[in-house]
Amino acid sequence: MLVAFRELLGCLRCAGWNLVQEFVDKNVIYSLPKDNQELLRLTHLTIKKVTRDIEDEKFNTAVASMMEMVNGLYKIKESHGIHVSDEWRFALESLIQILAPFAPHITEELWHEMGHDDTVHVGHWPKWDEKYLKSSVMTIIVQVNGKLRAKLELPSDMDKQGVEAAALADENVQKFTNNKPPKKMVYVPGKLVNIVV
Repeated sequence: MLVAFRELLGCLRCAGWNLVQEFVDKNVIYSLPKDNQELLRLTHLTIKKVTRDIEDEKFNTAVASMMEMVNGLYKIKESHGIHVSDEWRFALESLIQILAPFAPHITEELWHEMGHDDTVHVGHWPKWDEKYLKSSVMTIIVQVNGKLRAKLELPSDMDKQGVEAAALADENVQKFTNNKPPKKMVYVPGKLVNIVV
């Protein structure tokens, strides 16, 4: 368990270092409306999760959450690029701050690379904003007779009937229901539809 924790932490330090270096090497300021909401949501969710995990002494899950954030940052970078923007600066500085208790030396170096003269270890803990934690999209797992058959990305404000209709309309789901009407449908709001045929 300790070896896996160290390996994960090592990957996290390396990936964080690479992202910060790429950000610091850029010299053009952009405003990216396409990625900023996604970037801010990912960052605020991670700040909240890591803060709570540290308070509850769940250090493994805190590190795992940071690794998920780094993976998310790489996906955003691949689709939109990494740019010198307020959103990217906030995301990277927040990552450095929440990583600091686990990797004090490298985070201090990265903090200075980001242009700060003080230490990251005193008076710097990011705060999350609840307004960024809401998503306009929800992922619904669709099961047929208890077996996973689809994952749907649907608007988060869609009602039960809309979710059930979307689940039944999915091509893969139709293969497993043989286009028969379901005997029963169980909907767990915002998470799951189980179709019993």
